[in-house]
Amino acid sequence: MNTSTQKHLNQFKLSRILLPIIIGLVVAVYLIYKEKDQIATFSFTTQGLFFLLGAVGLMLFRDFGYILRLRTLSGKSLTWIQCIKVVFLWEFASAITPTAIGGTGVAVFFLHQEKLSWAESTTIVMATSFLDELFFAISFPILLLSIGWQNLFIQYNANSFVNNLIWFAIAGYAIKLCYIIFVSYALFFRPLLFKKIIVAIASLPFLRRWKEDAAQYGDEFVVASETLQHKPIFFWIKSFFATTTSWISRYWTANLIILGVAVSTVNPNPQLFEISNQMIIFARQLIMWIMMMVMPSPGGAGFSEFLFSQYMTDFIPHGYGNMVSLIWRAISYYPYLLIGAIIFPIWVRNNFTRKK
Repeated sequence: MNTSTQKHLNQFKLSRILLPIIIGLVVAVYLIYKEKDQIATFSFTTQGLFFLLGAVGLMLFRDFGYILRLRTLSGKSLTWIQCIKVVFLWEFASAITPTAIGGTGVAVFFLHQEKLSWAESTTIVMATSFLDELFFAISFPILLLSIGWQNLFIQYNANSFVNNLIWFAIAGYAIKLCYIIFVSYALFFRPLLFKKIIVAIASLPFLRRWKEDAAQYGDEFVVASETLQHKPIFFWIKSFFATTTSWISRYWTANLIILGVAVSTVNPNPQLFEISNQMIIFARQLIMWIMMMVMPSPGGAGFSEFLFSQYMTDFIPHGYGNMVSLIWRAISYYPYLLIGAIIFPIWVRNNFTRKK
């Protein structure tokens, strides 16, 4: 096993996997303790369980969108089974790394091990990253203008933390906007300039050990640029449609979870079912994801649960904010940790042990 391979596999050390689990458990125990009286007497109605099943279905639909996108971006050179493996490994990597970093770095490695060249793997990951950030760059201002920043950031009877979340959102969006502008310019207009910049940075005395890697990545980036510049418009439309479908499915998951808990309580608020309020919940989900860009914990563990319960407080039945937050994470985050922890050792054994 070469040094590069070992370096990538080291990112999945047991300590990295256990950290988000431990953080999540500590936060879960704390949140449950705060609402122990309400949770002890709560039970889902048949209608509430129906909404929860719908939330799980949306997450599966979200995964299908990612799989379809990967199949499209690979030009069908990856089989459906390979796309499923890579998507879940990619999500696993994202779950154990800070949200700002994500799993894009190691995704190139996953794709290469599925018999794609380094250049092809880099091209797919760069296109994926571009499409994701493009979705956020377009969606945030549209939702801000159509729904109004007051509905997204001002909550009456809320603490100062909630009413100052706009600064987290602005910081996260600024990072994403700068990234998409930089990647778009480098990818579609000046890939050689990008290569020169990263090689020059890696030539600094304290970074010189990575100069060779930077040069190799620069070459792969140039090849990826040439490939993507010649893709037809339908390729981008289909890929962006799959991207949009996946993200929208992810965000509507929270809507169904909140509705599932609400209909299981006595006298649920009828205003919650209005489409305008459902759109506010949806928009806040997108903004939450942007806020998580500035959080250093793996997969946003700890911060996400707390933020959700506070940010959605005016739509969640009183006394059940922490419970709803934990259900949301149990459906949208922890399954990827579990699935990844199961399939990753199998994938390593199939790709490396047998070869050795």
